[in-house]
Amino acid sequence: AMMAANQAPGLGRMHGTGFGFMNWLGHDEGQFEAYLTHLKQKIKPLQAGHFYGTDTDQTVLKKLEGNARRAGVGDVVTTGAVAIADFRKPTSMPGGDKVHVVSNPPYGERLASEDGLTQLYTDIGQLLKREFAGSGATLIVGQDSPHRAIGLRPKLSRRLRNGAIQCRLLELEIFGPPSEKDRQ
Repeated sequence: AMMAANQAPGLGRMHGTGFGFMNWLGHDEGQFEAYLTHLKQKIKPLQAGHFYGTDTDQTVLKKLEGNARRAGVGDVVTTGAVAIADFRKPTSMPGGDKVHVVSNPPYGERLASEDGLTQLYTDIGQLLKREFAGSGATLIVGQDSPHRAIGLRPKLSRRLRNGAIQCRLLELEIFGPPSEKDRQ
């Protein structure tokens, strides 16, 4: 949400003694304040409904809401307790039908079985194809997760770490189910 608003990270922390360099000898507070003003002028206002966060765990949703508030984007993030299989694309999305889905699905720690994790990734793929055909998605998945069960070939795959966990950043183009014409 902050990226979409063109909002610099940590902008709310940049007053007083928010960063160590602000106490350095020779720090030009006036020049720094002018730069902060410039950054604030570049922020684009966002409408509610731009961002949706869902999970079946209320604790996770509370963390999401708190993080969004602290980042200054709490008023444009809508959350809801819903299972992946039950999620439906909101009907009134700013920007129309073409959206970009971002997800960090579980790596396996919160699910009791490997079968449950594979089913979750299958459900994610079905959701993307059913609700978001023609859009894109970016997912951060565990390196050893069953991400191939999503059923979409990544156009980009990069290795990265999420803390101590080896992960992959997957960029997907979402194609819908084949049409009758495609099946012939």
